[in-house]
Amino acid sequence: MPVGTALIAPADGIVRAVRQDSTRYGCDSSYAYDANYVILSFQDGTEALFLHLEANSSPLEVGDRVRTGDFIGRVGMSGWTCGPHLHFQIQKTCDSWWCSSVEANFAEHGDPSTGQQITSSNCTRPTEEPQMASYTPEDATGGVDGPDKDAGPACWIE
Repeated sequence: MPVGTALIAPADGIVRAVRQDSTRYGCDSSYAYDANYVILSFQDGTEALFLHLEANSSPLEVGDRVRTGDFIGRVGMSGWTCGPHLHFQIQKTCDSWWCSSVEANFAEHGDPSTGQQITSSNCTRPTEEPQMASYTPEDATGGVDGPDKDAGPACWIE
């Protein structure tokens, strides 16, 4: 997902935690605690974590109620990240911002726990073994002139 992409709530919930003051990021574990995030708590003991958000991109505060489709924030570069992307996970509620993830279904896209394949629409599978390229923070922003709109999305397959 490109930096600045708008994010929406996947379900009704209450904002449990928000951090959006960080402009630090890098491809090293020393940045792990510099990520911006929004956590939406659901009524069933689970919550959604939106991680690596753009600084100051969310209008939400702890305790706010959101409805499915409400604006959450924007994809950014914060924390331990080697390229622009959204880390999204459904997790059990706990006392931290990073909790144990749980299996989740994707409405209208199938259930990965039954072996159904879900194909990303933002990149294609490479025809040869992916190579880890060198990556600098300037690659994500395109340097002083902004992102290279013709470069297309980056894609990492794990």
